[in-house]
Amino acid sequence: MRIIYIARFDAGGNEDENAIAHALTQLGHDVQCIRESMGHNAYRLLPASFVLFHKWSDLKSLRRLPIPKVLFYFDLVDWPDPTLEARCAARRKWMEETLPHVDLGFLSDGDWVARDTTGKLVWLPQGADERTAGFGANSGHCTLCNASWAGTDLLFTGISGGGGQDRISFVEEMKSRYGRQFTHIPSGIHGRALADAIAHARIVVAPDSPVSDKYWSNRVYLMLGLGAFLLHPYCERLAQHYQDGREIIFYRSREHLHALIDYYLPKPELRQEIAAAGLRRTLREHTYTHRVRALVQTVQDRLSI
Repeated sequence: MRIIYIARFDAGGNEDENAIAHALTQLGHDVQCIRESMGHNAYRLLPASFVLFHKWSDLKSLRRLPIPKVLFYFDLVDWPDPTLEARCAARRKWMEETLPHVDLGFLSDGDWVARDTTGKLVWLPQGADERTAGFGANSGHCTLCNASWAGTDLLFTGISGGGGQDRISFVEEMKSRYGRQFTHIPSGIHGRALADAIAHARIVVAPDSPVSDKYWSNRVYLMLGLGAFLLHPYCERLAQHYQDGREIIFYRSREHLHALIDYYLPKPELRQEIAAAGLRRTLREHTYTHRVRALVQTVQDRLSI
């Protein structure tokens, strides 16, 4: 298929857009990539089977394209935290304005999909970038965070305030309880540098918010795809992706998390065994190639392309 793909290519940070373009190409599709800032010229790339975009907000240009329009939205749309209300309101507004002009939408926010009344939305999580998946290079230096790594017991990478009050509370509790055993890298580390940081962390922890049975961060696939031993809050759907105790470790409360940390820290061989199994499952079932294959098949089935 010929696909026009409008996204923020090479914008720095996570390489989701480039990973998706790579996966589509690997599956044999003709992918015509164009930056969002130049999206008004997308009509020049016609003919095409459909247009794929993430957060493009040029509705005039979107309506101008006489082909099926497919959305793949990564972020959490809504969350009941007053500190996140302004952000959530902007995302709800974008959805309300954009969905009428979309033929089919894929969202990682399963709670928002469950509220959908249009029949256009499909739950689809993100995935690991198979171009960088694997164990870290163990170089001893993290170039993007400018820190030398002699090893850390507990690692969390992610913006603290971006997850609302509960995530801030989580980070502060981990700092208070574990002191120098806990390393928090708030931003600016991706790709192989992230892999190297994970290689020097005995345990990677995921915060307990924002998480639900139908939503979790793509951090799961990123971390497990880079060989992390991951402690993650229990999610009903995620438990269908990874086996608890064998490929991932789920915690049910913060006290449970602390008990799991105490149990697994002195067991390096068990941690390595579980991390390796999580990596194998990720490569087998949860890369962006798996996601875009499902996306394209659903587009073909639902839109008769």
